[in-house]
Amino acid sequence: MAESYYYAILVFDIERFGRRSDVDQHWLRTQLRQIIGRVCAESGVPQSDLGWQDTGDGGFFLVPAALPKRLLVDPLVPRLHAALREHNVRSSSEGQLRLRVALHAGDVATDVSIDGSTGYVGRDLNFACRLVDATPLRERLQAHPEAQLVFIVSGVVHRSVIQRGDGAIDASRYVPVRVKAKEVDEIAWIHVPGVVETAQVPSDTTRSSQAPPADPQVPPADPQVPPVGPPSARTAGDGSTGGTAAHDSRPADPPSAGVHIHGPVTAGNDVVMRDKIEYHHEARR
Repeated sequence: MAESYYYAILVFDIERFGRRSDVDQHWLRTQLRQIIGRVCAESGVPQSDLGWQDTGDGGFFLVPAALPKRLLVDPLVPRLHAALREHNVRSSSEGQLRLRVALHAGDVATDVSIDGSTGYVGRDLNFACRLVDATPLRERLQAHPEAQLVFIVSGVVHRSVIQRGDGAIDASRYVPVRVKAKEVDEIAWIHVPGVVETAQVPSDTTRSSQAPPADPQVPPADPQVPPVGPPSARTAGDGSTGGTAAHDSRPADPPSAGVHIHGPVTAGNDVVMRDKIEYHHEARR
């Protein structure tokens, strides 16, 4: 096997490519190559240093380590977004070109086939291809019909490029997702240019190894206490409804700052109620 070298791996995939006619597929592939060529030139990414590999419904670049990976995020991604928007405004529904784009970095080796053509092989290349085909990425593009592309980066790129925040890169615009596909089970980060998303980890993407520590100032509630509802919906032990009784003329307590406790809560050997503290040997109001 040939020696492997470290590259940034940039993968492109055309949405709904297989549903187009042969004529439309050929035209879209041509448009994609032209757009990427123009965007690379505008972004300071020399194409002569890139090994473009066609994948049918897209392709990928292997970018040498000497070129800063930041350029592949900014300005390349914003420029690509603008170029796709310009293309789609002028195109019919069948000519729409929307992309899934993935960026990873790692070792890749060359592989020479029987006919003498050069290919590439490596686990990092496989991982980059898994990213661009990830279900969360597909779902983001489907959920945002106004988007021109969706961009996903691996943890390696997120740590080394996105978190640095160089140039116009805004780390808060990258949302973590869990990517599970074949041999891959990793956290990656998605950005949808032109769409504001909340950077919140979905419950099914990451799992914390331990529960967050309990607040020592707020004792845990009795698990047998029924859920708190509106006063009119709660029933007292004698069958009457809760809240202020008809014969009770005291005004309702105004809300106070701090922690509001609803229902009995234990604290050590004491029981903390709404308006009193009951001790085991006496009760004081």
